[in-house]
Amino acid sequence: MRKFDYKRIEWDENNVYKNEIKHNVKYYEIEEAIENEPKCIIPHKEYKDRCVLLGRTDAGRFLYIIYQGENGGVIRPIHARDMSKPHKKFYLKNRRDYRQ
Repeated sequence: MRKFDYKRIEWDENNVYKNEIKHNVKYYEIEEAIENEPKCIIPHKEYKDRCVLLGRTDAGRFLYIIYQGENGGVIRPIHARDMSKPHKKFYLKNRRDYRQ
């Protein structure tokens, strides 16, 4: 079982605003979903340097997040939106604690 290991989140200013404008997801909600346990992390289907993170905010919002990184302990959120029903079902079945 792999550990989700990062030291910091690095933001591209355009992505912060894009997620808020297009999907009404605030940057701090993305950070909460990344930091909170449990979560699901799966490889991105098209880009080898990206992953999909399924997680929840402190308020219980289910988020689908695409991020780049973990190399050097830095992750860069690229895209975030509410989970679709299939993603939520997958998350509820497969979530786990990555701190172990």
